[in-house]
Amino acid sequence: MLGKLQRIAIVMAITCLFMGRAAVATELRWDPGVYQSLAPADSSETIEPGTKITLQNWQPYKRFLSYGTQVLYSGRYLWRVGGTPDFTVTVGPTHHVTLPRKFLEDTQKYGGQAKLERVDTGGFTIIGYVAGVPFPSPTDPEMATKVSYNLHYQITPEVSLSSADGFIVDKFLNVGYSQDDLVVFRLSHLSVAGMPINPAYGTGYNYGFRVSLIAPEQARYTTEIGLWPDDPSCRRRCICSCLHCAAR
Repeated sequence: MLGKLQRIAIVMAITCLFMGRAAVATELRWDPGVYQSLAPADSSETIEPGTKITLQNWQPYKRFLSYGTQVLYSGRYLWRVGGTPDFTVTVGPTHHVTLPRKFLEDTQKYGGQAKLERVDTGGFTIIGYVAGVPFPSPTDPEMATKVSYNLHYQITPEVSLSSADGFIVDKFLNVGYSQDDLVVFRLSHLSVAGMPINPAYGTGYNYGFRVSLIAPEQARYTTEIGLWPDDPSCRRRCICSCLHCAAR
């Protein structure tokens, strides 16, 4: 999951950099009413498996669609859902997914030990976290912050590999193909059988990652290497970029 989040952040940054004013058609504004209209998690309402959601019939199902997805269906912005068959969403059956045993064991053992601590910037850092879910049953005060930290310390393996195809769009709306390989290293707070929770080589850091471009050809082998400090309040990000010679 972390790889997906990082990839989304990278794609968004690249898109914003190259698209400039071309993407600014209409400004989105916060509207709590949108979220209040969504079907709650414990709702008995459901969508029959096999239902096909398209641009023509999506409105009756909007309560089950995230606000971002609704925006794409609205057609009011540059990025939008199309009316061709390849945009059809087919609803599948519900699958209940449980967390890995070691992660659940660590949550039972260490859950509830973590605390929020306010920092001078006005936000909150986390102290006392070991492994598993930091706040198994988040409540107020600062329930949203606790949920955010639960997401921040989600279950990930010690090493994960992934690759992705995508597109780079410049401010003139020229579209170019891109491909990258991503390697993510979990350096602390591991819940992996046979691995220490905090390996000595990862002291002070939560994640490390390496992103290598495969395409376009003119950027091939460009690599970004990053280290994410374990302390969430740390503003420093030890990130460097290097260009590997193709001859190597």
